[in-house]
Amino acid sequence: MKVRNVKFVNLITKHMVVLPSAKHCSSRLRYKYIKYGQNIKRYYAIPSVRSSDYGQTVSTCQRQPRVRNAGNLIPHSRHFVDEMTSCEPAGLELSCIINDIKHVIVCGHSDCKAMNLLYKLKSADESNLEQRRISPLKSWLCAHGKTSLDKFLDVKGDFNKPILFSAETPQRKFVAYIDPENQFCIEDKLSQVNTLQQLQNIASYGMLKKRLEKHDLHIHALWFDIYTGDIYYFSRRAKRFLIIDEASYEVILAEIRRYYS
Repeated sequence: MKVRNVKFVNLITKHMVVLPSAKHCSSRLRYKYIKYGQNIKRYYAIPSVRSSDYGQTVSTCQRQPRVRNAGNLIPHSRHFVDEMTSCEPAGLELSCIINDIKHVIVCGHSDCKAMNLLYKLKSADESNLEQRRISPLKSWLCAHGKTSLDKFLDVKGDFNKPILFSAETPQRKFVAYIDPENQFCIEDKLSQVNTLQQLQNIASYGMLKKRLEKHDLHIHALWFDIYTGDIYYFSRRAKRFLIIDEASYEVILAEIRRYYS
């Protein structure tokens, strides 16, 4: 990762609430940053950060609120009626309404244990009522990950087919081609679908409607390969996750500046 890519990572994570799903991305990502940092002498991916916590590497609670949970799930607004809620929409309100943050990034990653389990829940034996009563994680995933799983299963393993998602408003749509080069395992493909589904879920909240309609609030998706340290940005123009590297840097940055600044 060269200096310009380092600056790119810093640029797209500035003033954003980050919703990562796991801490264990930290060591591998930082290892790759340090490895490349040695090649560029005094330049580091994220300077002056000593914490091993990935969430603090990219953002801190003092700078931006952030939410982390199993499966990086943002429950759809339909799950909350009357006064019942959870920390995820509360975090969105704190960051986007009270703190006036302009960008939200949902972060997924490879070998996500929650996504591995979600894939198994396609079996009725794994997702029945008895199993959900025994396992809080299965109950959580069945409640809030089912839309991702259904959308994933709809393509019937043909990932040359586009998958349709709602964007900032129900009228705005985008399509995604998931891992067209077939680099990742089936569970990682599900993880990428799930990451994009959360953008649709975020946009379902009425409190964000005006800002999203006015393009005053933007939603993005990042995905990490924890074994290589590679970072992928979902490009709506390319309709796929693009690895952030020297070849894609200018293209992705131009898209962000044109549509999200």
